[in-house]
Amino acid sequence: MLNYGLSAALEEYTDELNVRAEYSVDIQVEIFTSGPQHDAMVEAHLYRIVQQACENALRHAQASTIHLHGNCDPEGVQLMIEDNGIGLTGMDPLDISQLLADKHYGIAGMFERAEIIGAELHMDTIPGRGTKVILVWHPEQAK
Repeated sequence: MLNYGLSAALEEYTDELNVRAEYSVDIQVEIFTSGPQHDAMVEAHLYRIVQQACENALRHAQASTIHLHGNCDPEGVQLMIEDNGIGLTGMDPLDISQLLADKHYGIAGMFERAEIIGAELHMDTIPGRGTKVILVWHPEQAK
């Protein structure tokens, strides 16, 4: 689906995620798109970061709601993934070596992918109240 753009691919992914969820989860997607697609490699990394954030919310955080929203336009991509799951402890400040030591390979991979394409990735989590992942990429940041 990435051939049709990041937004279309994410909408299809979240539809599939909803179908295969083992419990009832409300997944909302609001991505505003304008202009041409970005580089295929960049969109693939952005997609995988969002995919990992959603999988974490579903598999590990036991979230009942996942809200994916943002913009994909010529100036860049701004996405936010919010869930109401159990959150994470020990994530402030974020330390990649600690993530790996604690076997949070998916989260570490998200940050590695963001670094590869020059994106900013922020993760705010509150134990018992959920997690917010903010992903921002601008073409001039591309490596």
